[in-house]
Amino acid sequence: MFDLLLINRFNTDSHDMLEEEAQAVIRLTETFDSHEIARICSVALLAVQMALVEEKNFENEYHKYQQHIKDHPEDMEDLEFGI
Repeated sequence: MFDLLLINRFNTDSHDMLEEEAQAVIRLTETFDSHEIARICSVALLAVQMALVEEKNFENEYHKYQQHIKDHPEDMEDLEFGI
């Protein structure tokens, strides 16, 4: 039942994007483990919070981070541990 409500929500809010959103969910589940999906969801919620509370744009902040890493590679997170 929850699955049908979720699809109905996509369908009600954005009829033209239903297929695109469904494909994004399918791609997530085929590509990432559940803990990685949870991390992606956490970042998405953080992006919303940044926009509402701090009036920051996630895309702009991400590009600033990427530039910082180019300028200071020593600050890059340790990918060996999946951080």
